[in-house]
Amino acid sequence: MSHSFLGIDYSMVIARYIVFRIVFRDYAELPGWKGNLLRGSIGSVLPKICGLEKFNCLRCSIWDQCPYGYLFRARSKGIVLKRIMGISKPFVLKPPLTRERIFEPDDILEFSIVLFGDALRFEKDLILSILKLGEKGIGVKDLRGRFNVSEIIVKNPYTGLESIIYRDGVMYESRTNITFGDLMSRVEELIDNNVFIIDFLTPYRIVSKNETIAILDFTTITKYASRRFTNIFAQYMYKIPRYNIHKVLEKTEDIEIRELEVNKVEIKYRGIPEEYYIGKYVFQGEIDKTIATILTFTELAHIGKRASYGHGWYKIQTIKQPTEIQ
Repeated sequence: MSHSFLGIDYSMVIARYIVFRIVFRDYAELPGWKGNLLRGSIGSVLPKICGLEKFNCLRCSIWDQCPYGYLFRARSKGIVLKRIMGISKPFVLKPPLTRERIFEPDDILEFSIVLFGDALRFEKDLILSILKLGEKGIGVKDLRGRFNVSEIIVKNPYTGLESIIYRDGVMYESRTNITFGDLMSRVEELIDNNVFIIDFLTPYRIVSKNETIAILDFTTITKYASRRFTNIFAQYMYKIPRYNIHKVLEKTEDIEIRELEVNKVEIKYRGIPEEYYIGKYVFQGEIDKTIATILTFTELAHIGKRASYGHGWYKIQTIKQPTEIQ
């Protein structure tokens, strides 16, 4: 008998975690927060890999068969939400966390991309676009630097398994995917603790009624995490998690902020400054298995605006007793 939770079978493959290690060939200058640059650069090359010269994804009837259309211009299939643009994309970029801006020849940079559900079929197209991007280079304005992809690895952060899928110009096959059961092994670690830290590794942008929310209470975090959890599973895994969001949010109301350290960050998107926040929250209170599942998934998938650019990436750390933020 197979295990399941929220109507999702433990054996379901939900994601593939791909790590890219690049070595610069030229001098390059990158912004402090590199997610927007990397995602935009990859998105500029992928259409060429797909053989597209002139295209209009809005009018395309087979966008879901195209790597660029599906990954970068996804729209709702109408499974949960009406058919709108702006649906959660089937991938997230996990950008380099270094704030270094200057890179010289032979310097190494690492970033990752997580593909969800049926987007795994476009993995090789994504890899080819990054290999091609190496010839074009990355960087700000006229300070782009070319690079070589030295190695590509797929890993499972829950089991510790890693496999090489590219090295020295050779591609390899690997079945190192993330299953729902792997995710649930992480969930079990969280439900035994009543004090935990949510540490945002990259800036988040949560917007409600056209206002950016600076301080996130636990209910707000769970609400926005739940939206991504449900949308990504429904859209890309064709499975709607079975839970009552109203009851879930009721349970979050008793979870309190014990400590916090949050700072404002301004990041430009297409030349326009946007308001983001980054920091740590210490929460106290008991979370049940459903809440822990939602938060564990968005630990992988991020929350908030521009999540696919790498924003809203956080880690959960459990602690036995309340402690000051280090």
